[in-house]
Amino acid sequence: MKKLTYNALSTVAGIVAAIAARKIVSALWRSDTETPLNPADRRTSWQEALAWGLATAAGAAVARVVALRGTATGWEKVTGETPPGVAA
Repeated sequence: MKKLTYNALSTVAGIVAAIAARKIVSALWRSDTETPLNPADRRTSWQEALAWGLATAAGAAVARVVALRGTATGWEKVTGETPPGVAA
């Protein structure tokens, strides 16, 4: 039951972090350029589309690490135990 609860919390934290990261990357991107970015739009250059992909991937990776570490820290503070599946 603990593992299921921890996995559910990690998933929710990951989803929230990914949404926040996407919004932050989008806001930063728009402040840099006025081009409405849609990588599938033919008016978007390959360079810009690839740069957007890299920026989004980096933001998602950082958000995932923050969410996982935050969930693990919160779990330890609330339960006093190492999270299930995490080496002590």
